[in-house]
Amino acid sequence: MAQRGPTRPTARIEEAIGFVGTFGILFLGATVFCELTGRPALGWALTLLVCVLGVVVLDR
Repeated sequence: MAQRGPTRPTARIEEAIGFVGTFGILFLGATVFCELTGRPALGWALTLLVCVLGVVVLDR
């Protein structure tokens, strides 16, 4: 049975940044799609802003 090494203290924060960043990329795609097709994109853009702010807070 393989032994697991100690986890880094920043591992959970890095996982959270990846999780929030992935959704940020998805919301960016939805915002761009809505802008190009003429649909309302304010809700998507505000959600994207929340994701970007979340990444900034997690990075600090």
